[in-house]
Amino acid sequence: MILIEAVLGNVADAAWKSHLVEANLDRLALDHWEAQKNRFRKTTSGGTEIAVSLDRGAFLRDGDILLWNEATRTAVVAAISLRDVMVIHIDALSGIAPELVLRTCIELGHALGTSTGLRSSKAPACSFRSPSTAK
Repeated sequence: MILIEAVLGNVADAAWKSHLVEANLDRLALDHWEAQKNRFRKTTSGGTEIAVSLDRGAFLRDGDILLWNEATRTAVVAAISLRDVMVIHIDALSGIAPELVLRTCIELGHALGTSTGLRSSKAPACSFRSPSTAK
């Protein structure tokens, strides 16, 4: 098992693009929940067993390069699959007192958070946007 303690770079970085032109990419498939962890063990698509132990607060991004083997020109790259996101627009609440808007949002968040369907790991992530932040 190979221990990964730091991210070397990202496939989008200009410095890595030349290295990866003819390199073999060994994908480490992660879902968005796994990518939020900074410590885990997993096997890459090529069969390499790795243990990731990043600093507290560090998280992986799609395309992060975790391992580079110059001899075999192989890079282990994080491949993060994102889930659908539910966006709830509260534009209709823009003319209501701030206290009522806050209460409505808290009640909505509580209802969604305690719903058995949304508590499973298969549930979509939720995002709430106020009229001032909606784009």
